[in-house]
Amino acid sequence: FDHLDNFYTNAGDCKRGYELNLECFKQVAKKEFISPNFENLNPKEDEILLYSANPSYQFGRFSNRASAINEVIFLGVSENLAKEKNLKDKDLVKLKIKDKELSLSVRVDKDIKNGAFLPYFDEKLDTLSFFDERFVVANLEKLGTNHE
Repeated sequence: FDHLDNFYTNAGDCKRGYELNLECFKQVAKKEFISPNFENLNPKEDEILLYSANPSYQFGRFSNRASAINEVIFLGVSENLAKEKNLKDKDLVKLKIKDKELSLSVRVDKDIKNGAFLPYFDEKLDTLSFFDERFVVANLEKLGTNHE
């Protein structure tokens, strides 16, 4: 099809010597989005709503192998949740999710609002096994401080 005219008019209209049939490339969603069941996610007094996510600079378990990033797992909490639960950076907490427990330090994150997240970038700790869905209700207990 190289012998067909392809040009732009003075008005900027693109004139092609051929027409592309793009109908065969149109896609229809085959699956419907199912939102999480938030009715079961009502935290009580000593519980929090926990999200399974990594910080933006840790895009997976492999990224933590880089010597510039290599870090220990933590519980990321929003500023307002930290204030509500009387938590500060490096405080030690115990997370209980169903039959599993994990003790780790807190990192207050000014970029998140109203919640907490548990990263899964650390290969040594399988934090993904704590989650049946992206959100879970977790029991949070403050253990002490770890200010160094």
